[in-house]
Amino acid sequence: MLICAEILNAKVSFSKNLIFVEIFCIMKIVFARTPKPKRFDFPTRYYDPRKEELEKRKKMREDGKLTAEDRIKGSMKSSWHKEAKKSNDRKNVITTLVYLAIAALLIWFIFGAKIF
Repeated sequence: MLICAEILNAKVSFSKNLIFVEIFCIMKIVFARTPKPKRFDFPTRYYDPRKEELEKRKKMREDGKLTAEDRIKGSMKSSWHKEAKKSNDRKNVITTLVYLAIAALLIWFIFGAKIF
């Protein structure tokens, strides 16, 4: 850019050269710009089937379309889900205790009774 300004300020005898220099400087400015990256704006969407089922049940309850059979199904499903979660938690605790016992036995075999 500085070179273009110096050339334009210099006394050039030929007008054709001056026009060429002006065009060259303008092209240099235009082509020197790097294109800006395109913005990618994608709204995140989350799907939670439990939440959707809960909202559906609430709407049905408000509209009065929820029958006694549907209420019983929903309560049984939620109780089964809670029970399954409790059993999974118990399995995780038991598995952790088994791993700790195996690790303690290995340490005892490797280092002997000196540590304990």
